[in-house]
Amino acid sequence: MQILNSQEINLQYFMIQFAGLFVLYRRDRSGCGLFPGGFIHSPQGVIIIWVLVLIIPLSLPRIVLTRNGLANEFSIPEKAGLKMLKNYSLYMLGVSLSLGLLAGMAFPYLLETLVEVPEESMAALRPLAIAATLFLVAAIFAVHYFSTRYVISRFREVLARVRSEDYQARVQISSSDMLGKLTADVNATLAHLEEKNDEVLHDELTGLPNRQFLKQYYRKNLDRLIQHQTAFLFFDLDKFKEINDQHGHLYGDKVLVEVAGRIRTALAEDQVLVRLSGDEFLFVANLSEGCTGQELAEQLLALFFEPFDIDGNLQQVQTSIGVSTAPADGENLAELIRRADFAMYKAKKQEGLSYYLFQKHPEVLTAEMAEPC
Repeated sequence: MQILNSQEINLQYFMIQFAGLFVLYRRDRSGCGLFPGGFIHSPQGVIIIWVLVLIIPLSLPRIVLTRNGLANEFSIPEKAGLKMLKNYSLYMLGVSLSLGLLAGMAFPYLLETLVEVPEESMAALRPLAIAATLFLVAAIFAVHYFSTRYVISRFREVLARVRSEDYQARVQISSSDMLGKLTADVNATLAHLEEKNDEVLHDELTGLPNRQFLKQYYRKNLDRLIQHQTAFLFFDLDKFKEINDQHGHLYGDKVLVEVAGRIRTALAEDQVLVRLSGDEFLFVANLSEGCTGQELAEQLLALFFEPFDIDGNLQQVQTSIGVSTAPADGENLAELIRRADFAMYKAKKQEGLSYYLFQKHPEVLTAEMAEPC
């Protein structure tokens, strides 16, 4: 809702009143050319003056709105600005045309103060001046309206991208005036929002995407993930609690960082590694004819064969992996994670490094390492 404060409105109407009074009282009692001689000094003339000067500029937008059934969107509350919802442009059009009308009426008299103009020429000049100023004001208003509309559309496009969770969107307007300052402020705000969003979507310890990122990623890429078939590999670190108890939580945090770093360096461009919580991770990857969920699990297991260097101490870490596949095992993210988690606990019942594929007829798979996908 656009609100003009009382000072802005008082200034606008003072300008209208001053221009109107100057035009109508400039002439002597013989008349102003628009009214009979002496009429503007009568009570009836005063009423007409104020109708022309104040009531019409105030009422013009309301008259237009009333014809369109939108009069309720205009109101003038006591001691408050003029509240407008969708009709600021109509309001400004009415004010602009009113000022143009008064300027056209004033121009002949201003001209008369500078040069002598015959009365016959003045009579012909008045309607021409009014028509010319109204046309000029309408043209200026049209240019201003459509240029403003274009600029606003640029901002709205960016806001629409932000609503669709594209926080890299920026307003591309180059200007050194107030519009440029507004663009810079908006882009700075968007950059700050992107930074904060990045903090929200990533794990502070490992720098990996977190569960919130996973939800956003799955929502954005649902069609592609389902169409190409996607594997969800849920895994955690076996006996991680014992590592924490024996070496302390700071040491355990370093183990998590090293594990995350090693897997992250092995990721393909379209693969995602997410830290869900604690020592629980989720590996998301597209499947193909030459790269199945089983092969992905075997490749992931291979990354744990070598011990991790933790402050000069070689720490052997083992993992168990559960695999679910979309759309075969479902299309709901929570369901896919739950089934991969269930499969992981099945794998934990095996000795050593193992993985388990969720399926209707479960079968523990053990095989030699496959070639990388």
